[in-house]
Amino acid sequence: MSKQEEIKQALAGFLKQEDNHLLINAPEYISYLLEQVEQSESEAQSLRRSLTSEAVKNASHNVDNMRLRKELEEKENHIKEIKTEKAILEGELSQANAYKHFEAERTKEAVQLHKELEAERKQAAAVRKAMQDVLYYLQRDSYIPAQDILEQYLAMSVGQEGEGNHE
Repeated sequence: MSKQEEIKQALAGFLKQEDNHLLINAPEYISYLLEQVEQSESEAQSLRRSLTSEAVKNASHNVDNMRLRKELEEKENHIKEIKTEKAILEGELSQANAYKHFEAERTKEAVQLHKELEAERKQAAAVRKAMQDVLYYLQRDSYIPAQDILEQYLAMSVGQEGEGNHE
């Protein structure tokens, strides 16, 4: 027996004689209701499939979003590391530039001191030469005391020049 027949018999027991027209039209009404139920079930099934499909898409998007968030976090950490390295390198560069400036100043001072030392050496050589000449002439005239004094002066002059080299 079909569902329609079952419903028709169930209704026949409940209906009164005056409701006979409902009983006569019941098969059409029941068919209509069954079609509506089938259509509703079909729509519900379609909605379930759509929801499942959307849920799968959303899950896929969530996975993509999680992956992208992780990548973003890694990139941000990498940027922080690079900024830290940059700051360190800038500090080292600044120190190197300061050292370079300091060395340039020391080099200027050393060049100046070298020039002064050369001038002093030239002057000492000239004085030594002059004293040797004086000593030579004094020896010719036999001024022995003058010779002793000049020799002592020469020895002191050479000793002071030697001390200057130790600085």
